Amino acid sequence: MSGGRAVTVTEHIGGHQYRLRIRTWFPADDKQWFVFDRRSRTVRAWFRRNYAISNQRGQFLRLNRAAVIRQYVPNDATQRLYYWRGSNRNFRNGGGHCLDVHGGSNSENRHIIFWSCHGGANQAWFLSTRGVHFPRYPLRDGQGFQIRSRMSGGRALFWHEHIGHNQYRLRIRNHNPGNNRQWFVFDWRTRSIRARANRNMVISVQWRGVNWFYYHYAAVVRHYRRESLQKIRWFGGSRRNIRDIGRRCLDVHGGSNSNNRHTIWYKCHNGLN
Repeated sequence: MSGGRAVTVTEHIGGHQYRLRIRTWFPADDKQWFVFDRRSRTVRAWFRRNYAISNQRGQFLRLNRAAVIRQYVPNDATQRLYYWRGSNRNFRNGGGHCLDVHGGSNSENRHIIFWSCHGGANQAWFLSTRGVHFPRYPLRDGQGFQIRSRMSGGRALFWHEHIGHNQYRLRIRNHNPGNNRQWFVFDWRTRSIRARANRNMVISVQWRGVNWFYYHYAAVVRHYRRESLQKIRWFGGSRRNIRDIGRRCLDVHGGSNSNNRHTIWYKCHNGLN
């Protein structure tokens, strides 16, 4: 259907089951990624390999039942999925029913069911392996550097006051190369930027109990936890910027070029801040 939304694992509905919906394609979301398991003929969640696309538990191969991700059970026919090629490719379960966007409604967050196969666009799916692009880091792994603003004065990024949950706010301050909190290193393996004074701490979005990509959230240094929102991309060009994989840029709040101004994550606009 138009828009090419992606199948996404969403809310928990009980019994260790998570509903499937279509949402705007967002490759940074690990809940939009799946893998084929050829041995068991299942489609598994990439972030939780022991969970497979299935009919809702207890509904067996009935029509008009929710499509979910739930724990794989050997020899469960409702979890076997077959990918059928053709002009309108579809996914079919062991009962010959197709993965179907309910009611053919091409709307954000629409839920998915299993329904009789009819070859309609709401049962047509294509596979995309296109992920997040990571430009090459300009310095070797572990080499210390400062991150300095292109606004006048060239103030340096600095991690400062503790704001709870082992998080330290990032601000710009007058350049002081003797201050070890103004120094960072690239970690190529994890695609993160680490604090040189404490390699367990990485540049990230503030944790507020929600692990997601929102605008205006504070830029912080906090403990590395293998979170997708701790992966950082460095872009070259006349005005280089630092982006997370949610397509947001490290931004001096309000464009205010003042000592001790705090930084946030904001939509990229290529301004000096």
